[in-house]
Amino acid sequence: MRALLLVILLVTSTSHAAPRVASLNICYDAWLAQLLPTDWQVVPTSVHGNRLEALMTLQPDLIVAGSFTDQRLLQALRPVAPLHVLQQPNTYEQWQHEVTRLGEFLQQPQMAQHWLQQQQQQLQQLTASITDVLIIMPNNYTWAQDSWASALLRHFSIALVSPIESGYVGQLRLEALFRLAPQRVVFEGFSQHFSRGQDWLHHSALRHWLQGKTVTTISADIASCPAVNAVAYVQQLLGDEHGGGDER
Repeated sequence: MRALLLVILLVTSTSHAAPRVASLNICYDAWLAQLLPTDWQVVPTSVHGNRLEALMTLQPDLIVAGSFTDQRLLQALRPVAPLHVLQQPNTYEQWQHEVTRLGEFLQQPQMAQHWLQQQQQQLQQLTASITDVLIIMPNNYTWAQDSWASALLRHFSIALVSPIESGYVGQLRLEALFRLAPQRVVFEGFSQHFSRGQDWLHHSALRHWLQGKTVTTISADIASCPAVNAVAYVQQLLGDEHGGGDER
């Protein structure tokens, strides 16, 4: 019944204007357009700022959100238009499932599958010569062994060096970090602007520990949307092997 109502809505919308899809996640702002016909309109977060009043004024035909979107906002928007929430994936297979479900919601399953096939083909073309990597993020965080990053790296036979077994992410203490011996160190999500979350970059003991190690960076814009940007994420992690992030 819900699917039938959605089809009726889209047909009705198309009769007078192209469907309007509101994105509630900055990661989906540009990406959604790749899953839709060119005459569809995607309203990015920069237009409405995830404000209820602005979204109601826009009168979207469909709404797409992420699992971290404020639940109170989602509840208020459910009567406004059909709404779909993409769940945060822990594996690449889960990400494929989420994109497939989104394609069905948008009534564009073939375009969603085409996008997934392109991403998968691009990932398969990447090869890695490294065997393990440690990823350090702002505020001393690192990925856990049960994280999205760990699962993605296993596709390339790269082991994630992390003392955090579960919980998706966890914080590292410097003394624990210095006991690790990764082949490569990756700084993920750090910006050029000063913040207390980046103090580690300037720690003399860390700089000494990094001597002789290969270091690459994953930019903040790529790191903030790793599933959508999986190809660029791996390219930057691999550094010069695939023209990725700065290597030093």
